[in-house]
Amino acid sequence: MKPSTLTLITAFLCSLSCTVFALNQPDSLEAKISAKTGTEKVDAMLGLADYYKNLNPQKGLQIASRALKMSEGINYAKGLAGSYTNLGEIYTNLSDYHTALRYHKKALEIRNSMHDMHGVAASLNSIGGLLEHLGNYDQAMKNYYRAIDIEEANSDLKELSTSYSLVATLHYILQDYPRALEYCHRAIRIREKSKNAEGLSNSYELMGLINYDLKKFDESLKFNLLSLNVKRELNDKIGVAEVYHNIGMVYRLLNKFDIAINYFTKALRLREELGEKRGIASTLTSLGELYIVLGRYQLALNNFLRSREIRQEIKDKRGLTRSYFYLSTVYEKLGNYKKAYENQSLFFAYKDSLNKAQTLQKLTSMDMQYKNEKKDKEIALLQKDNIIQKTVRNSLIAGFILVTIIAVGSLAAYRSKKRTNLLLEEKNREISSHHEELKRLNDELKVSNATKDKFFSIIAHDLRSPFFGFLGISDELEKNAENLDSKEISEYAGILNQSAKKIFNLVNNLLEWSLLQSCRINPELVRLNLHDEVENIKGLFLSSSLNKSITIVNKVDSYSLAVADKKMVETVLRNLISNAIKFTGTGGSISIGSQTKGEFLEISVTDTGIGIKEEVKEKLFSIDSAHSEKGTRGEAGSGLGLILCKELVEKNGGEISVESQPDKGTTFSFTLPSLMEEAVQS
Repeated sequence: MKPSTLTLITAFLCSLSCTVFALNQPDSLEAKISAKTGTEKVDAMLGLADYYKNLNPQKGLQIASRALKMSEGINYAKGLAGSYTNLGEIYTNLSDYHTALRYHKKALEIRNSMHDMHGVAASLNSIGGLLEHLGNYDQAMKNYYRAIDIEEANSDLKELSTSYSLVATLHYILQDYPRALEYCHRAIRIREKSKNAEGLSNSYELMGLINYDLKKFDESLKFNLLSLNVKRELNDKIGVAEVYHNIGMVYRLLNKFDIAINYFTKALRLREELGEKRGIASTLTSLGELYIVLGRYQLALNNFLRSREIRQEIKDKRGLTRSYFYLSTVYEKLGNYKKAYENQSLFFAYKDSLNKAQTLQKLTSMDMQYKNEKKDKEIALLQKDNIIQKTVRNSLIAGFILVTIIAVGSLAAYRSKKRTNLLLEEKNREISSHHEELKRLNDELKVSNATKDKFFSIIAHDLRSPFFGFLGISDELEKNAENLDSKEISEYAGILNQSAKKIFNLVNNLLEWSLLQSCRINPELVRLNLHDEVENIKGLFLSSSLNKSITIVNKVDSYSLAVADKKMVETVLRNLISNAIKFTGTGGSISIGSQTKGEFLEISVTDTGIGIKEEVKEKLFSIDSAHSEKGTRGEAGSGLGLILCKELVEKNGGEISVESQPDKGTTFSFTLPSLMEEAVQS
């Protein structure tokens, strides 16, 4: 079973809100509802309903219903359309698609009467998405194309990007991947230019799904992680749950079952919290599939039975077809051949029903086309008979023919001109699109050049410095080796060793950072015990910590489990502990601790060192302003280590932060997705 596209369509629909409000402002909107009256109060209520639709759909439903009642009371057309739209989006999230469709059609009717073309296009997209949910692909596509015509005529780029995304999703469902990618890239270009975070998160998710189907699992994970980061920032719980599900599907096919179960469990928890029934059924089915692979047939059966019950409740025929198929499979594995046969029969019955419905739809369309063509021919024959009866004289016949020829010629010329104009418009759009693409590439090139300049600056300055010391000592050894006693040779050897270590660390960081910039490395997520990882890294710094009499304490809980790339996490820990030693004075201490923060595990490296000034903190994680300070014993650095840490942590779906005060020490903290207990036990 491939990742579900249905919640992705829902995500697109939920981005079509009639009123744009900043996210994460429920308090200010609540205050407006209390303070305002009339239309302003309705607008504030719609904004709050829009905020809660993906976070707490039931609460959003209550607020949208109040807004509808108030709009009816004051005869506020815009409020009515907005209320119907919010109700449609919320019922979509609750998997009640027929009710959602009814509300969106009411919104469309009002917006047409108001000549609100932006709203009309948004409603058409919403209706198309719901028809797509219900399997009516032809009508869905017609709605999308009608919306695109309106959006292009009104230069409505935000809504146009939504239409492109929906068209891309439909092509993905129909397994037309080249067209799906084409429209998805169109949407991404617009959304990147307009900095539409919500839209980008949906486009990234769709790119993850397409690459999943194309068996490009590294690319699929990359886009899913990009989508996940944005959805978390937007507090889009429904979207986060869907991406968790999709990531779980990828890891199932990669045979990394504990990680897959971890992500499925997270998705299921969120979907149960939100009451997203179709999503719950989908994740239960995916878990059941995985348990079949693991030979845990009773556990698989329990998941399939729960999934079937939900799908029967929401009348999801396509989902039920899938449930009956897997129930038949697992009953056969358990040796219950009677129930296996019963479910197999139901599977074929539902499958045939769906196929018949599709065939009937095609036949109906063909029948209508045939009837229309027949009617056109009858009209043409009647017109011809009428002309013959009226054209008695040859001169009138000749005149009529002449006029007809002129008319046909004019019509042909008009049509030719219209086709030419359409082609010119299309070419102009292509040229404009190419121009935008060139501008985007040019901007990227400027950033790349600036990054490259900084990169070479680091190489030129920071890589040469330790070599000077290295060459100076080695030159001294070569010239005066015979005159040096064992104590002096030992001192020189120690200096050489320290220089070699600095050079190695810097070259290693430069290499890893350059690979990240070229997108040549992607995280290979595995199950990690962070206590053990810290203990291993801590051993690497035994010599340098003893040299400064610094105590390093591992306070990470022994059961702290995360899902991350082992080498990347080692690099982050190595850089942070090295920095802590560098900026901690003799006799100081460093502690590495952990704590759970929701679905994440936070690792903190705390030192008792010299601290960081406020103006310096802002420069720590940017290549454009890479900053390096001398350590407590004059130790030099490149400033690249923390930049590398930031990129590696974000590659693994986490974040990095710093807290510090001058002369009071520093704490660097970073998060990683935690491995939940259910996944570990499974």
